[in-house]
Amino acid sequence: MDRIEQIRAFLPTVAPTLAPSEFHERAVALLCAIFAAAPEQLTVDWPRVQWFGVEGGVEVPVYKPELATTDPGTLTRLVFAAHDMCVRVELRPMRFHTLRLVLRPRPYRPGSGRSPWEHPTLASALQKWRGLPWGDSFTHDAFEADVPLSDDQRQLDAAGRYADPTVQLWFRIWEMGAARAQAAAELRYQPRLTSPNLEAPSHESHA
Repeated sequence: MDRIEQIRAFLPTVAPTLAPSEFHERAVALLCAIFAAAPEQLTVDWPRVQWFGVEGGVEVPVYKPELATTDPGTLTRLVFAAHDMCVRVELRPMRFHTLRLVLRPRPYRPGSGRSPWEHPTLASALQKWRGLPWGDSFTHDAFEADVPLSDDQRQLDAAGRYADPTVQLWFRIWEMGAARAQAAAELRYQPRLTSPNLEAPSHESHA
């Protein structure tokens, strides 16, 4: 089962009455990319997720999202993935330890200029940032690092969706994060090794 099929199989388990649209699937893919986790590993309060219409958007309560630019870098992945997937993301406070992510679809028609609602690509957003008076004041060589993709990651899925290599990169990040989480879980539940020569501490009081 590939990653997109995994999302499609997961959605009915948390929203049985929902008829998922392409954007609903893309919204879950975005969450997986942000938190580098499989759908079932997300700390989402699924019963309180609001699914609006066919393409109306999704509002997602996330428990303890720990958004940061690095360590673990979820905030950076949120911004990058949102631009790559053309999703407008808004953060709203909800309650203690819970943040609401409001996800809205935005069309991508590069250079058309026909709609004020078009979502800028990551490249155009970066170009705009560099054009601001302070946009080129703080740079780092690693910021422009290129991550190569294998040939199989550039292939279309069966439905022809998420074919863009940059979107495949976010699936790759999710896969790497899920593998690290699994390895950590296996290590956490290994039995502790004890020496048979160690004696239990005595509870007798010393005079």
